[in-house]
Amino acid sequence: MATTTARLGLAALLTTGVFALGLQATHAKDPGSLYAGLQFSAATLEDEADFELDALIGRFGYVFSDTLRIEARLGTGLGDDTQDFTINGSPFRGTYSLDNFAGAYSLFTLPVDRAVFYAAAGFTSASADVTVETRPPLMPGRATESASETSGSWGLGVEYQIADNVWIGGEYMRYFSDLDALSLGVSVGF
Repeated sequence: MATTTARLGLAALLTTGVFALGLQATHAKDPGSLYAGLQFSAATLEDEADFELDALIGRFGYVFSDTLRIEARLGTGLGDDTQDFTINGSPFRGTYSLDNFAGAYSLFTLPVDRAVFYAAAGFTSASADVTVETRPPLMPGRATESASETSGSWGLGVEYQIADNVWIGGEYMRYFSDLDALSLGVSVGF
């Protein structure tokens, strides 16, 4: 299983590759402008074990002012994670798979030269599939459930302008009380 560092290294390579494609638009993130982006997230779900879930997220936003943006996000999971754990000494194997999620956030921004620091607050809704299997010496058994959840979310991030209208960034988000994510991405203003 890949570590979070290796997964974020892959995201950095993806971000560099997207920039190398020469994404260009007409404006930077000026008040009144729109932007779109793509980011890779390495998420950790804290349950009976720590499950590592990767996601690809599309970001779409509007810049109200130098200090306020609104943003919508749509994402999909990039696989699943399986972990062994015990409950009261009994062995189990669990598999989590993030299906999709959507969110709406306010970003409170602080521009400093070519960088923009931000705090995000909003709501996220996600759906996932969970499978739990008993392990020997217990009798064989398996249960699968699809679950959906909506929750308040918050995070901190920074973006850095690398061209007139191209930004790269990193972010920490606490999407749910048991799921947080580190992300790297690229966005373009238009």
